[in-house]
Amino acid sequence: MQTNLAVRSVDKFGFKNVKQSGKFQVSHNQWVLKNGLLVDQSRAEKLKLSSTDNLDNQNQLLALVAHTAVTSKLFQNKPTQLVQTTEQVIPNGLNFKSLQNGKQMIEAKVIVPKNQQAYLSLFKAQGNVSQIIIYINGQLVESYNPELVGQYVNLGSFSKRTTLKL
Repeated sequence: MQTNLAVRSVDKFGFKNVKQSGKFQVSHNQWVLKNGLLVDQSRAEKLKLSSTDNLDNQNQLLALVAHTAVTSKLFQNKPTQLVQTTEQVIPNGLNFKSLQNGKQMIEAKVIVPKNQQAYLSLFKAQGNVSQIIIYINGQLVESYNPELVGQYVNLGSFSKRTTLKL
């Protein structure tokens, strides 16, 4: 992505604020790539993309573009510590039942290593979810309709090891 238009400053690796127009910040990615890249066809044909593991798919694609082997993970899952929830916890994830007032809550902690960009992977598997609101350490960072937005929520970039309470 080359340009980001947002109401507040964008905290993403490589993006620098270049202009403000009214209440909007315009940020440009200094590491943006061209719209197309040539890759070795024989290597591209060997890709085995998963329908369920987006992070591994991204690692494979970047390794292909960089002409390297996938020797280390560029994208990693980090464990979260569940602190509190309004509903039942399911191994390797959370499953919420319908509540009378419709509001459900998860509180979790995650440790982000230094010099890392962090994202929360959160998606609606089924049911009627009209709004997801995310706070980090008590500060509102996102409020969105999951039908309109992808599964990844930017939590920010961190120059030192940081514990986030989500």
